[in-house]
Amino acid sequence: MIKLFLFILSTTLLFSSSIENKLTIQAQKENKLIMIEVTSKYCYYCKKMDNNVFTDKTVLSILNKYYIFDKIYIDKEKLPFNLKENFSGMTPTFFILTKDGTFLKEIKGSWSKSDFIEILNSNSDLKEDEFDEI
Repeated sequence: MIKLFLFILSTTLLFSSSIENKLTIQAQKENKLIMIEVTSKYCYYCKKMDNNVFTDKTVLSILNKYYIFDKIYIDKEKLPFNLKENFSGMTPTFFILTKDGTFLKEIKGSWSKSDFIEILNSNSDLKEDEFDEI
């Protein structure tokens, strides 16, 4: 029983740290911020964002140009970067991190395309090297 518990614990920690390593390596290489969306399979507003916002070419262009984006399903995955400390339980929640994985900002809720574009562009002051708005 103890061996099983230790295996599960070490596998969970390894999985979490491998996501963190993958995101920070890519963010450092591309000099981008990290954005993590915390979502749920059953979240109405998360699905609304997927269907109405993340299909927009301008939103995708900004995300691809300035962010390393990852989606975490809170009902089956552990939050990386110790984000559990900042997570209120609301989905969707978006976390902005430095390219090193340091927490910068939390954005809660579902947004319209125009509001989300404004949010994405307003984070330029969080990045060490400012970027132009699209």
